Amino acid sequence: MQQNQTDRSDPIAFSELIPGSTAFGVARAGLGIAKCGVRSFKGLAAKGGSSLWISRPPGVQVRQFGDTWVKRVNPQSNALMQWWGQKSINAQYQGLQALGDMATPSAMRNGMLYTRSVGETLPDGFRLLNSSSRCAYLQGSRRMGTFFNDIQPRNIGVNGLIFDPAIDPVTKALFWGGGGAAAYVAYELSE
Repeated sequence: MQQNQTDRSDPIAFSELIPGSTAFGVARAGLGIAKCGVRSFKGLAAKGGSSLWISRPPGVQVRQFGDTWVKRVNPQSNALMQWWGQKSINAQYQGLQALGDMATPSAMRNGMLYTRSVGETLPDGFRLLNSSSRCAYLQGSRRMGTFFNDIQPRNIGVNGLIFDPAIDPVTKALFWGGGGAAAYVAYELSE
C-alpha cells in the first residue's frame, strides 16, 4: 500500500473540479490533500465527534472545504428524503447551468454538487424590493425559463453570483398541490 494515497471518494480531494478553487489552499492543480503532505486534520473535527456536515431539508447535507461548498444526499435520511434530496441537488445544478455566467462555478460528481463560495450574501429582503437582487431575479428567471425559482437575496453573493437558484420538482408540486401536482411531478421526473 502506498503512503499518502488519496481517497478519491473524499470531496476534499475534488477541489480541482472547479477551476481556481482550493481545498485549504492546496489541490489547485488536481493534487489531493494527502499527496500534498497533509496527514492530519487536527482542530477541524466538530466537538463531541459529530460530523462537519450540516443537515438541511430536504434530505441533503452541506459542508465547506476551503472556498468550495459541497452538497450531498444525507446518508442518514430515510429513502424518501434521500430521493427528494437528490432531486433537489439535480435541480440546483440544472439551474446553475441555465444561469451561465450569473452563477458561481459549479460541478457535479457522483451525485454531489460542488460550488465555489460566493462569500458574503446580500441582506435579506423581498427579491423585488431589494434593488441589488431585483435585476438578478428578473434576468435569472428569464434564463431559467420560470419565475418560480429560489433566486433570493440570501442565495446571491455581494459579488452578484447566484449559488442556489432552483426549487426542486417535488417542492413545486407540494406548493401547487391538488390534482395537477402529481402530473407535474411525473412530467418533471420524466425529463
